[in-house]
Amino acid sequence: MEIIEKIILSISHYGPVGSQIICPRLHDESCEVLLKNLNVAGVLMDSKLSEKTFKYNIKNFERESTVPIETIIPKYIVQHLQSYLLRDGNGLELMLRDWEEISSRPQKGIIGGTFSGRFGISGKLIINREDPKIEIINNVKKALEETYMKRFNENPLYSRFRAH
Repeated sequence: MEIIEKIILSISHYGPVGSQIICPRLHDESCEVLLKNLNVAGVLMDSKLSEKTFKYNIKNFERESTVPIETIIPKYIVQHLQSYLLRDGNGLELMLRDWEEISSRPQKGIIGGTFSGRFGISGKLIINREDPKIEIINNVKKALEETYMKRFNENPLYSRFRAH
């Protein structure tokens, strides 16, 4: 039996064009912190089966690469993390990537105006097991919120932000 659950951790943003968008992103925390929080929540992912995808530039050409999640990328390679694919080796997969849904922006050629939307992290949890336990979904959501939403829920500076 296969269960697919879509998970979104997002922040609503409304402000002038060019204003800083403060929202959860994959690069906010290392994959080690994410794996630790999943482990604490009872979801054991195998780092040897998991991978990350990132974009980088070499000689002004943008390239994309997928490597094992434990790979350490040298600091001189400027990169932008694109996604994680975490696996447990027993039919559980969690795909995460940065996400945005823009609801309004100024028309092309107009200077100024407002910009709004929802920004954050999108995930897809796939449970492909004979006897799937539904509480896995709640445990994964709890671990993701602990990893990426903690600063928004605890800091009074972000009190106007709420996860959706």
